[in-house]
Amino acid sequence: MPKSIIVYKVFLASPGDVKEERAEVKKVVELFNQINSKNGIKLELVCWEDSTSPAFGEYPQEVVSSQIGDDYDIFIGILWARFGTPTPHFGSGTEEEFNGAYRRLQCGDKLEIMIYLKDDSISPSQIDPVQLGRVKDFISKLPDLGGYYFSFKSKEEFHDLLLKHLKESVDRLEQENNTPSVINSIVELRQKEHPLECTVQTDNWGFFEYEDFILQKTQDVIASINQMTSLTERFNGDINMHTQEFLYLQKNPNRMYAKSICINTARDMNRYAKDIDVANKSWFTGLGKMQGGVRNMLEISEGLTSNSDWEGLVDSLHYLSGEMGKTYSAIRQLYTAVNSIPKISQPLNIARQNVCKTLKDILTNVETGRDYCEETISTIENKIHPIV
Repeated sequence: MPKSIIVYKVFLASPGDVKEERAEVKKVVELFNQINSKNGIKLELVCWEDSTSPAFGEYPQEVVSSQIGDDYDIFIGILWARFGTPTPHFGSGTEEEFNGAYRRLQCGDKLEIMIYLKDDSISPSQIDPVQLGRVKDFISKLPDLGGYYFSFKSKEEFHDLLLKHLKESVDRLEQENNTPSVINSIVELRQKEHPLECTVQTDNWGFFEYEDFILQKTQDVIASINQMTSLTERFNGDINMHTQEFLYLQKNPNRMYAKSICINTARDMNRYAKDIDVANKSWFTGLGKMQGGVRNMLEISEGLTSNSDWEGLVDSLHYLSGEMGKTYSAIRQLYTAVNSIPKISQPLNIARQNVCKTLKDILTNVETGRDYCEETISTIENKIHPIV
């Protein structure tokens, strides 16, 4: 039987000085969809780059607005130092888009509006006092409209904030639609069908409780692995930048500049080692709990399930194993690159050791995790199709 999918449209509005953040929104939406693919929830990003085409109208923003429409559920607005080009009725296209969303909210539409302000330094040569003043004026008016915004300093901070806030927004939309929340959907349905008389301890769990537990742990593990991938991609960018700096240094020797590069490279390496170590421990701990849940569910499932009940778990394990394989390849390549960094200075040498140690731990965990997935899939398949 086909599985129904609930699609929530996310509209992205901003001036042109936050291109990196606009690209990050696309990555976050893709990550959200990966995490929640089993829950029947999907986000669809609507933005002028992908959702409009050349046309004529009363004025350019009117063309964009008419093509995009107002059939979206979540509005994301991002501002930094520029407010944008004025339209006939508003200070910028972004303000006109916000006003359309706010008007819908005032009329009682079920809509989430999230405004973000980039609070990062600006090159003096890039500052336009008029544009910056309009941004500050717009932000200052939000509290009077009942608005609550978030500020961020880096692309990475924005990524984490947006992923968290999108989940919360979808949960609220789900509740307003009288449907279960993203993470607790199956749990809540089962509790309605089989209400518990008291708080259930793990040793009293049945098939349903273990199934819900495994689903949540699978999502947690995938989220942590994706976070590791994101951290590694960012770190690769940092290392590539520092590599270019070292190449420049070879052609233009400067001892002070060399020390500065070493310190900055060591800083980025130590930060990566710390951040990815947390994510590594998180996914591996979650995998261990998931493994225990699967083992217990297999023990009690005799006579309670059909073969189709196990297909979703097998699909999840295949997907998880595939993601681990991608992670293993990326981490292996990174280990080789980091391990080959010349021993130029003590801070750099220490940072290199820290990163290599953490990457070794990740490789070991990933190998263990893939073995677990393969063994569990084999066990389930033998249960579904026993060899007589």
